[in-house]
Amino acid sequence: MDGNRNTAVEADELFIVGIGASAGGLEAIRELAKSLPTNAPAAYIIVQHLSPKHKSLLATLVGRETDLEVLDLKDGVKPQANTLYVTPPNSNVTFEGDTFRLNDIDLDSGGPRPSIDRFFLSTAEAVGERAVGIILSGTGNDGAFGVQAIRGAGGVTIAQDDATAKYDGMPIAAIETGCVDIVMPPHQIGEHLGAILASPRDLEKFRREPMDNDPLTELLMIVLARTRVDFRDYKPSTIRRRIDRRMIALNVESEAEYLTICRSNPNEVDALFRDFLVSVTWFFRDPQEFEALLPILREVVDRNQTTQARIWIAGCATGEEAYTIAILYAEALGGLEFLSKDRLQIFATDVDLNATEIAKRGVYSLAALDNVPSAFIEKYFKISPDGAEVHPKLKEVVIVSHHNLCQDPPFINVDLVCCRNVLIYFGAALQARVLSRLNYALKEDGMIMLGTAETVSVSEDLFIQVGERGHVYRKRRATLPPHMFRSDNYGLSRAGVARIEREKEAVHRRDRELFHALARSVGGDAILVSDDYRILKVFGDIGRFISMDESSQLEMNLAILKRPLAQEARMLSTVALRSNERRKGAVHKLHDAKDDRVRMEALPLKTDAHEEQIVLIAFSSWQEQDHVERAPTDGSNSDVAYIDHLESELTMTRDALQQTLEELETSNEELQSSNEELQATNEELQAINEELETSNEELQSSNEELVTLNEEMQVSAAELTMTNDELSAILQNLTVPLLIVDSALQLTKASREAVALFEIRSLHSSPHLSQCARPEGFPNLVDVANEALRLGRVTNIQFETGDDVYALTCAPIANFNGQLQGATLTFMRVRAQHDEVLQDAPN
Repeated sequence: MDGNRNTAVEADELFIVGIGASAGGLEAIRELAKSLPTNAPAAYIIVQHLSPKHKSLLATLVGRETDLEVLDLKDGVKPQANTLYVTPPNSNVTFEGDTFRLNDIDLDSGGPRPSIDRFFLSTAEAVGERAVGIILSGTGNDGAFGVQAIRGAGGVTIAQDDATAKYDGMPIAAIETGCVDIVMPPHQIGEHLGAILASPRDLEKFRREPMDNDPLTELLMIVLARTRVDFRDYKPSTIRRRIDRRMIALNVESEAEYLTICRSNPNEVDALFRDFLVSVTWFFRDPQEFEALLPILREVVDRNQTTQARIWIAGCATGEEAYTIAILYAEALGGLEFLSKDRLQIFATDVDLNATEIAKRGVYSLAALDNVPSAFIEKYFKISPDGAEVHPKLKEVVIVSHHNLCQDPPFINVDLVCCRNVLIYFGAALQARVLSRLNYALKEDGMIMLGTAETVSVSEDLFIQVGERGHVYRKRRATLPPHMFRSDNYGLSRAGVARIEREKEAVHRRDRELFHALARSVGGDAILVSDDYRILKVFGDIGRFISMDESSQLEMNLAILKRPLAQEARMLSTVALRSNERRKGAVHKLHDAKDDRVRMEALPLKTDAHEEQIVLIAFSSWQEQDHVERAPTDGSNSDVAYIDHLESELTMTRDALQQTLEELETSNEELQSSNEELQATNEELQAINEELETSNEELQSSNEELVTLNEEMQVSAAELTMTNDELSAILQNLTVPLLIVDSALQLTKASREAVALFEIRSLHSSPHLSQCARPEGFPNLVDVANEALRLGRVTNIQFETGDDVYALTCAPIANFNGQLQGATLTFMRVRAQHDEVLQDAPN
């Protein structure tokens, strides 16, 4: 215990350090408490969001991690140096004058409880620059307003590095205010806090260095600040492809230039975000996968005859897959009439808000039904000219919501998770984190369905494949360590969820205790082993059966047993699981003990999850006096000799078997080495396959855009053809000469009268206007057309030829941008009658 604890510090010299946390904050608080200085002029107070009715054990849990004195805070307490106070869950805390004050919480209020902002504001007002605000893991934005107040009062503000936070909502909200002085992981905050308090005005040395000024990193931080979605753990190749696509669209050559655009243009950040989210899916995508899923859904139906089945579609995009699962589940139930919310609840989630809006409407184009069997179209869709709408009963069982698979708390007690073509965009670390969340979401016998290019290779200890083909995996029942999947890792603080989890944990604890008691009754010392020889659990003390040296592999498998036991344990496990019967081994004398002999027995465990095979290997002492050889009662020497012969043969057979086992072990090691090489090659191929799948997704997205553009062009082409036909008909039936020329004065169209008048042989070769025959008395048409195009206005000319008078009108043709593209020349003939003025000529 530190002798400097509670060192006397004057009230006007004491720093008040507020520590705000919420979901996922317990781990961060404990990590921070371990490294807090024990001789600093500071009092610490933890303000963590908790249910008002929840009895907090935070003081006890944190007290184990630190030498500081840890106390539950009471109203009217004056702060003491090197003391850590914990705010009770049913009170708001403020600091007034030199005293902590507790105020009852209004249970009907919807705000966070207790309020971090309220405490930070009161601390800033009371002690000014001696206030320190620390924001740790949590959802929401509580504390963001408070750090601004502390910074404004001259105090120090610190936020947990969001990359280390289980829930980064609160740290990011605080950082985005621009009022956070330092960003660090929790343990570094504690390590440097003493130095920070010693020089609170000089914080530059504690700030993180820029990450090599990498434009990509800064760009992803801009996207994170704008959208609250972190793409830093996505595959860099995927991210760079999407950025390159946006740069090409904007005709930008460098990432630095594109970064400058994103800094000043939020709309471009939104466009980049939408490009990152490749929302490509369709009904019955990969039909063979759904054929393999149908018996799985029937199994889910059988397990939930009297309860509601829960299915989670993670990364649902525009919802086609969610409705596909709903259709198949209805078929497994026996028809649409049996489908109801009491029997099925599907959670369809995605981070793309635009995609989820489409999924909520449930209306798709008729082309989207191309892969849907015709029998299902009639039964599950309402067809109209506007498109295909899914049946209202399907909408009733599908809940579509916005959810970030990587950051938001997972659903719980789920029978089946469909997470298809999502993991291919994630790096290995993020894949492992997401699979851990999905494992936690599943029931004990729950299953997960992945995409055709995805596997659980980064988390093989969590799942086991169902069948030899397909991409459906079942949650392993025996996994180590079990605490990884408990709800406290996810900060789920709702009272109802907490009660359910406590009940589940109590049931599991009782089952484990009963199993442990049974295992000890079979053999005082035992190990639980999987079918791949991993040690899942140890009962009793097996220390004398283990051999560890510098050549040992530090893995929990049967290889850690002593040499005579390791080979036989593998053989017994294999034989017991194959025959599904218990098997006993030979008696072995341990080399380091005089009279200690041991015998192993393998007992296969029968579980409902038939894919997972587990065996219990028990070690029992073998007392020689219980097995003393008895000589024959008739005293026959021949019988004694025969027994000696049998024992000699038995010894030789055991030696031969031992030799065979050793040779098999050597072969197995060589095969293991080959397998590791193949595994490495397989991982490389898997990575290449995932890249190809990603490229395929992007090509599909581009293809959909091209299909849409092609449809628009087909419509435009049809309209253009119709317009051209109408124009041709008009020109054929027009009774006046009409010429149409382009900007180079080449003929493009002419009426039948004009063809005859100007002796035009063919329009296909686009003859020049000067090549037309000019009748006697007609003006130079090239000059007239040039004049009209130069002035950009209509030119009217009247001229006589023989007994006729013609009125020539030359009108420029402009496109929608006002650019001149050509001209029309129209000739109106009026026969002269006496001295009558030609007033009928067009202007």
